[in-house]
Amino acid sequence: MPETDLIWMSLVVFLPTAFALVLLFFPRGTERWMRWWSLFGTALTLGVSLAMTIQFKNDTVDSRVVRTEPYTREKASLQYRALLAETRAEQANPPDSKDWLASYPWVPRFHINYELGADGISVPLVLLTTLLSFLAMIASWRIDKFVKGYCVLFLVLETGMLGTFLALDFFLFYIFWEVMLLPMYFLIGIWGGPRREYAAIKFFLYTLLGSVFILIALLAFYFTDVRDFVSPARVEQAAEDLLRDARQRGEPLTPPRARERVVINTFDLVVLQRVGKAALEHLNHQPVTTALSVNGAKAELDRVRGTPQEAEARKAREAAERGLRRGWGSRSSRRPSSTRCSGSCWSASPSRSPCSRSTPGCPTPTSRRRRRSA
Repeated sequence: MPETDLIWMSLVVFLPTAFALVLLFFPRGTERWMRWWSLFGTALTLGVSLAMTIQFKNDTVDSRVVRTEPYTREKASLQYRALLAETRAEQANPPDSKDWLASYPWVPRFHINYELGADGISVPLVLLTTLLSFLAMIASWRIDKFVKGYCVLFLVLETGMLGTFLALDFFLFYIFWEVMLLPMYFLIGIWGGPRREYAAIKFFLYTLLGSVFILIALLAFYFTDVRDFVSPARVEQAAEDLLRDARQRGEPLTPPRARERVVINTFDLVVLQRVGKAALEHLNHQPVTTALSVNGAKAELDRVRGTPQEAEARKAREAAERGLRRGWGSRSSRRPSSTRCSGSCWSASPSRSPCSRSTPGCPTPTSRRRRRSA
């Protein structure tokens, strides 16, 4: 059964494009109906986004009692819901239709997924975008030049804007970003003001530069190994795939060696956000909290060591033992040596370097006075 949240998000993103496709079949001379059809499409998208906002609030805010119990606010966050979705996938449970996260393979060879998600920032932006699009369509009512082309580009532009707010796959986000820029360029260049050509070229140059940097960042993030920031089950699955490929090629490969050779590349923005947060914590000299493998190892170590009370008692015993050893070490450093004097007693005080007169080679006080007078 398809996820309800996926239906809501996909509907609000691609509904304007559906109206734009139907608009292509309108015959010439029906410009008035083209305007009404485009206005109806933006109004319907606004209504769907409003219903999606209400449903999102019911599923993530009200159901988790975030407003009355602020300490549960973390349970409504995107990262928490993503971890729950990964846990459900590891246990082979069906996806939750109320977590407002959906991910389905799109190009598995390059780890590209059709992944959409919503949080407390993206949902208000989606609602604001649909409202402004509806108002902008009303303001464009007097346009009489290439009405069909204007309406089609306007509706495609709305799809691009909405997709950038809901995409959780970096590659999918980049596609929506480019889909948003191309109609905007033509809308400015054809239906703009007196200096529309200059404004369109300037817009194209600035957005082209930004797109190049986004593409470079996209490739840099993709070729980064993020195995420490995904679930251990995903690493085990990748290791099994390596073992299967090695058996097919006749290459000897052991399971431990396969785990060491696992490299996880992804466009998942949730995982990349964990990587960025870990880098920030590392730069601020704070313990890394977003590495799932490290957290799992710590939890397993705590489980082996015992309860938290036992761990605290063990830490206290270890601290006492370290202090005791430190005390014995400082005493032994002040203990007089039984070996031949090294001559340091010429400059050191007797209290810090007590030399015995019976020690071979140690000068007596009389010999000291004689040498000083000489």
